Amino acid sequence: MLEVFNFTRTEIVQMIHGHTKNGRTPTYNSWRKMMERCYNRNQEGFMNFGGKGIAVESEWHDFNNFLEDMGERFEDTFLDRIDVDDNYGPDNCRWSTRAVQAHNHARRRALAA
Repeated sequence: MLEVFNFTRTEIVQMIHGHTKNGRTPTYNSWRKMMERCYNRNQEGFMNFGGKGIAVESEWHDFNNFLEDMGERFEDTFLDRIDVDDNYGPDNCRWSTRAVQAHNHARRRALAA
């Protein structure tokens, strides 16, 4: 006899990678916020990201691909784009500290002046 399971999308995602089980992990939160900044017009930061044409490379729309490329987020680090004018993707992202991020953004402002 075939068993029928009624799992929610969240429950399925939890079974696949475990990053949303019992609260979201920092790595999953970084991915989710990246996606929201680029694609959710109601997100506070949308105008500075998706509203300016910044996108996420299609393979990273799947959290598992993002996790495979980036690995787990280290303590006191944040998702950072190396070239702040380019999209999110494996060749343009790293885990960095707030100080490194601030320097990266300040360097961009200096080059633009």
